[in-house]
Amino acid sequence: MATIYTSHARTRMALRGVSEAQVEQVLDKPENWFDDPDQHSVRLTKQVDGRLLKVWVVAPWPQDDRSVVKSVAWND
Repeated sequence: MATIYTSHARTRMALRGVSEAQVEQVLDKPENWFDDPDQHSVRLTKQVDGRLLKVWVVAPWPQDDRSVVKSVAWND
């Protein structure tokens, strides 16, 4: 599956010290996910490197061919 990062996601990753490898860990096997129909998103979460990483992707998720990452954040 291809991963596409929006410019907003890339900016947030740089500001928050999140790598593509960390995002891929969440996308591969999220521990939880929550639909956000108002934002047309799905929030995925997973413990990565001892911290909870949240990744927002374009709904619907999962898609067969790609994931579009909209934003990321650590849950501190």
